[in-house]
Amino acid sequence: MTDVQRMYQGNLEKAKQYAFSVFESQTHGVKNAGLSGKVMRDVNKYVLEGVRITVKDFDKVAITDAKGRFEITPLSTGKYTIIVEKEGYITQIFKDFKISTGVTARLNVLLVAVAEG
Repeated sequence: MTDVQRMYQGNLEKAKQYAFSVFESQTHGVKNAGLSGKVMRDVNKYVLEGVRITVKDFDKVAITDAKGRFEITPLSTGKYTIIVEKEGYITQIFKDFKISTGVTARLNVLLVAVAEG
């Protein structure tokens, strides 16, 4: 029998409350991280509006605004695959991009236009 089982033996409601509080304390601080940045065109560094940024492993998506900026919050800490895509441009994939607790990670991207031809 574990210490928790001994502490709450016969009191299922208290045991549930304890388990929830432990879970909450272990996960609550984990989601205070995020991802933000700016997307520009590679040649002249003009900002790009309407670029789709996907945190694949977390199923979160953002679209860049008129100034090329985006922000995705909240995120759990960990390593993610980030996909940056816009029609007419070569998609960029960033594997194992690290998101740390308490930090909004910065990702600035230069997209290359697909060659016309």
